[in-house]
Parts: sequence; structure tokens; C-alpha cells
Amino acid sequence: MSKRAEIDYVARMSTVLEAERAQVEDSLCRKPYADPNRQLYLIDVGQLLRLLPPAPARVLDLGVGPGWTSEFLARSGYAVLGLDIAPDMIALARRRLEPSLDLRFEVHDYEHSIPEDGFDAVVIYDALHHAVDEASVVANCFTCLKPGGRLITMEPGVGHSRSPEAREAIERFGTTEKDMEYARQAALMTQAGFDTIRQYLRLHQLQLAPLNDAGGRAQQREHLHALLENALVGGASSVVVAVKESGATPTPPRRPPLLRRLRRALRILRE
Repeated sequence: MSKRAEIDYVARMSTVLEAERAQVEDSLCRKPYADPNRQLYLIDVGQLLRLLPPAPARVLDLGVGPGWTSEFLARSGYAVLGLDIAPDMIALARRRLEPSLDLRFEVHDYEHSIPEDGFDAVVIYDALHHAVDEASVVANCFTCLKPGGRLITMEPGVGHSRSPEAREAIERFGTTEKDMEYARQAALMTQAGFDTIRQYLRLHQLQLAPLNDAGGRAQQREHLHALLENALVGGASSVVVAVKESGATPTPPRRPPLLRRLRRALRILRE
């Protein structure tokens, strides 16, 4: 899909939803608290805070949209720079700025080299699967991290691009939607120069069953087992942490083998 759709997302939302621009902006600014998925977002943020280096670390937040993840991190004591390709989103994000927060927002395409470096961590929260060239995004993250710094991603897995929600987003809003399973991310991270790469369950997927009765315990065990197997084999949504080792240098991007490129082209033509 064209990047134009990502850049014009706020205006397109207003048109597609037949809503006043002010209503759309108000809804985006109240995210995550007024969003129907707020319970999932807040579980994700809690998990993210457990994986970040201790505050006050310097964090780059990529594809921030209206900036609520960046604000959350800044209020937790981090020095945060949030980047997004959409000027309208950055304008909304800047409403979250307060003198007490070490927080900045800038318009930038994360597929282009990052204008700053020396970050302790880079966060990509459900944004890598919108990239046209995800390999460039991961390589840029590697370059702008300090030695010992970490890249943390939370992304959908296999099947996302074919899900009803993704297909609707593509049709109505023109956004790019891809599967971004662990194996795909790990290959990109290794290619970029990361040595230590770890996969974690995305905890918001874990259903809650009562543990004080046999049926609930069995249900909880069954769901956890299925979630583990799907993450390891089937490519469920994952949290991935890649660490830039001391002395590591960027690896020039490699084109995938010809056979793999042909298979991918055939798969796209069939869809």
C-alpha cells in the first residue's frame, strides 16, 4: 500500500467514518483509556515496562500515532523521542507535552535513517507490520542504539494480514498490513547485526480462568499450552527483544534469495 494512506490517516478516518474531524481527533487523544481494547493496551504497557532498562533511560518510540505509549513511558521516568510519519498524528501527540515530561515528538519516516543515536532502547509497538520495508526499519534501530541497547517489538503474528480486521483496514483506510511473526523478525534482526534475540509470550493473549476449581485450572493449563505451542510453531503474536552487543557493527542489508523472492511474488499474486 502507499505511504500516503499512512500520512493522511487522520483525515481518511474522518472521511471513511463520516465523522467530524474534531471527533476523530478527540477519540485518538483519549487513547488508550477510552478505547474498547484498553485492557489489552495496558497489559502490553506493563509487560513493556518489565523489559525496558530502568528509568531514566533514553527511549526511541517508533510509529507512535497519537503518542500515548510515549507519554506513558515519559510519565514512568524515561527520556522519550516519539516519531511518526503522519504530521497530523504528531500534532495530536504534541498535545500530551508537559514541562515536567522529558518527551519530544517529531515527524519522521522510520524507514529512513534516524536523525539521532545513542538510545538505550527502541520500542516498536504494533507498528513494524505497517512498514513497506521492514528490513530498513530494523537496521535503523540497530544503528541508533548504544552498545548494549535493546530493540523491543510487540507485533501480530501469522494470519494477521488475512484477518477480517486487517482486511477491513486495508480496504477502508489503505494501510499496510503484514504478518510479523517471530521467525520473520528474528531473521531481520540477525541481518541487521543483533546477536541476542529473545521471544516472549504476549501476555494480553492469555485468557483468565478461575483457578479455584478443577475445570478452571484445566482450562487455564490448556490455553497456556496452546498459546506456547502457537507462539513457538505457528507464529502467534509475540514480544521480541533484540540486544545490540558491545562492539557490534551494522550488517549491510541482504536481498533474499531469488527462489524466496519468487515464492513471495507468487503468494502475493494468489491473494
